[in-house]
Amino acid sequence: MIRGTVARMSAAAAVVLAICLPSAAHGSPPVARFTLGPAVLDPTGRLRSEVREGYISLSWEAGEGHTVYELQSVCSGAFSDTVSRYQGPDTTSFISGLEDGDHYFRVRARHTESENWGPWSDPIIVPVRHHSMTLAWWLFGLGAGIFGMTVAFVIANARRAQPSEVAGD
Repeated sequence: MIRGTVARMSAAAAVVLAICLPSAAHGSPPVARFTLGPAVLDPTGRLRSEVREGYISLSWEAGEGHTVYELQSVCSGAFSDTVSRYQGPDTTSFISGLEDGDHYFRVRARHTESENWGPWSDPIIVPVRHHSMTLAWWLFGLGAGIFGMTVAFVIANARRAQPSEVAGD
């Protein structure tokens, strides 16, 4: 009788361990954070310099193991109308096509075998201020002028370098 009870308890314990052990092996969900250092970010999470080109490369980490990340962005600090920019195992994302204004980004992580996401990271703020169109047209005109002068210089020197006809024979 005791042997039957111990056997049933062992079987029950094995079932409980089989269910609980995989989730306990991963512990709590990983916490993701951006890896942009203090030289790049101020204490509020804002980039110290404005992005003039409209693109940025973001990096993050969450620790060891097989991890999946989700990166979101929004144009206000409220994160009420987010855009999912990336979801997968990579720890870097290149984002382009950013319009003028402040863009907020956050990231979170989870183990690949788990369904539970960790908390969102502290947001970082990316201020985007493109160069003015006036400056762009001035630079375009300057480049066109230099190109035109280079072509004229090459043509003038090519004419001077032609061998002259030898009189006589």
